[in-house]
Amino acid sequence: MKLNYTKSLRKMEDILKIWGRRYLTLYGKVTVLNTFVISQLVYLLSVLPSPSKAMLTQIEKMIFDFVWCNKPDKVKRGVMKLSKYDGGMSIPDIGIKNDSLKIAWVQRIMKGNNSWNIMIQKYVPVNLDILWHLNVNLADMTIMIARMPNQFMKEVLMGWSRYNFHNPTNIHKIRNQVIWFNSHVRVDNCTIFLRALYAANIMYVHQFFDERGDILSLPNFQLKYGIQINFLTYYSVLSAIPQRWKVEIKEHHTIVDVPFIHMPLSNLERKDHVCKVVYGDLIQQAYGGTIATGFRKWNDWLPGGLQMEVWQYGFRIMYTTLQYTKTLLVQFKILHFITATRAKLFLWDIVDDDLCSFCNEAIETLPHLLIECEAVKLFWNDLKHWLFLKSGILFQPTVSEIIIGFQNPDLMFNAVYLLAKRYLCRCSTAQEFPSIRIFKIFLKDFLTVEENIALKNNKLNTFINIWDTIWPYQD
Repeated sequence: MKLNYTKSLRKMEDILKIWGRRYLTLYGKVTVLNTFVISQLVYLLSVLPSPSKAMLTQIEKMIFDFVWCNKPDKVKRGVMKLSKYDGGMSIPDIGIKNDSLKIAWVQRIMKGNNSWNIMIQKYVPVNLDILWHLNVNLADMTIMIARMPNQFMKEVLMGWSRYNFHNPTNIHKIRNQVIWFNSHVRVDNCTIFLRALYAANIMYVHQFFDERGDILSLPNFQLKYGIQINFLTYYSVLSAIPQRWKVEIKEHHTIVDVPFIHMPLSNLERKDHVCKVVYGDLIQQAYGGTIATGFRKWNDWLPGGLQMEVWQYGFRIMYTTLQYTKTLLVQFKILHFITATRAKLFLWDIVDDDLCSFCNEAIETLPHLLIECEAVKLFWNDLKHWLFLKSGILFQPTVSEIIIGFQNPDLMFNAVYLLAKRYLCRCSTAQEFPSIRIFKIFLKDFLTVEENIALKNNKLNTFINIWDTIWPYQD
């Protein structure tokens, strides 16, 4: 097994060396990773037990060394692994990719009788139809399947427990929790399983309550289900049910139970793209709460602060506005506060001073480059006036809107401001004073290319609908 992974690892290293010699944007590198690199492992991860943690760590290092050209990470890895609309780049997480490929096997196992079903059933104490509904965490699942000899299938079940384990958030989920092996229902810090009750088809939390939401007394429980159970055993089960669940069931006893399928199970009922959906869910679970450094810095600098939803919406704006990767990359770096301003270049001993390329008075930080410099303020004012002459629409963009984007104006305004920010960064690099006249030439060159692409793809009408207010670029 190790030989299989080692061979693929060498091939991945060779591919990364070849592509590493080319000047690729971050978007190009992500394409290479997902198309040529990770694909070397997909089949192996789908049919073999997982490689060692050391190997997974090595692969992760290879990926991010390639992304950042063997330099320190500029954006948190957790953020980079998120989708592009959440502020990331969809950099593959090899550990989660491994889990999602293993979890996809659950769909095959659920389809009917096969050798895997027979083997699993031999080592788990509940029927397979119930197994996939158990709300059991990784630690408890590991204990449950400790005797299972097949390492691959153990990893499938352990991956499933990571994906499926949850804290029930509404009365329907609480009432329909399978009580056996439930990691929320514990006695002496262990999950519970009573074979006699299980055999009597007693499996769900709501079966221990009456129609008023009160806990069934032992005599009433025995009468209702026709089963004899020890007093201490019965009340130990009741005491294991979380108090919050008992309160919820009592307060919502008039609620009619509705059929529902927990999201992970419903995802497995899909006919296609199961692995992709599971991967996306696991990435969100693992990194969805990660606070990007770029968001924190803009939140500290912008008057009145910045909401995370607004910051993330800035990525949605840019991706729905343009598909020109060089401009998108400029905005990506702005939102993540990683643009190489002269302040940073001076810190890295690349330039002789950190003064602004335009005013030559203040330190050129990113907020100064885009907002604070008097030359930039003049440029934004000239751009606003020119757009008013072209469109007849006069608006006063806020500082936040200049940085993040406009939520209401049409695509043309957002596109122009995205290109304007790229133009300002270009002027800073070339140490040229920003001019609305030069920007209009810059915009014209961009539109000429976009028009040719639209003609080639039979999308000229779409192009005209976006740019008709300033086309044909005549002043």
